[in-house]
Amino acid sequence: MTVLRNHWLDLDKQLKLRCAYPAQIRTVYGTGEIVMDRETGKPTYTIGVKIRVEGEDKADIIDLQVVGEPVGIEEDDPVILEGFSARFWEREGRAGMTYRATAIRKADETSKPADSKPAETASGTAPTQGAARTGKTGGAS
Repeated sequence: MTVLRNHWLDLDKQLKLRCAYPAQIRTVYGTGEIVMDRETGKPTYTIGVKIRVEGEDKADIIDLQVVGEPVGIEEDDPVILEGFSARFWEREGRAGMTYRATAIRKADETSKPADSKPAETASGTAPTQGAARTGKTGGAS
């Protein structure tokens, strides 16, 4: 049984973003063919990103797709996402969210990004505005 879980992301609060697991090249299931970005022709990677609202105990981990190999990011490093988007998908009775970013880079824990735009950039310490709701397909419960 598949359960559709809703995740609320309160963008009025400060978010802590950290690498949950290192980047892995994306491949087509069954064939092992490397997944290439249609626009750039570069390979795509999946990297785990832990998202936690500052002051809360719980965190969510998302599988983030990014074009090109993220360099110099290790597990538990604070990160900054550029061009972040979340898209709902549904296919053959299954549904979920795909998370993408145009870039991910290691953040400097001592500084906050200046003039970051919430729709384009989210970081480990930058406050953002508004609220968003995402749905994610979970396992059986």
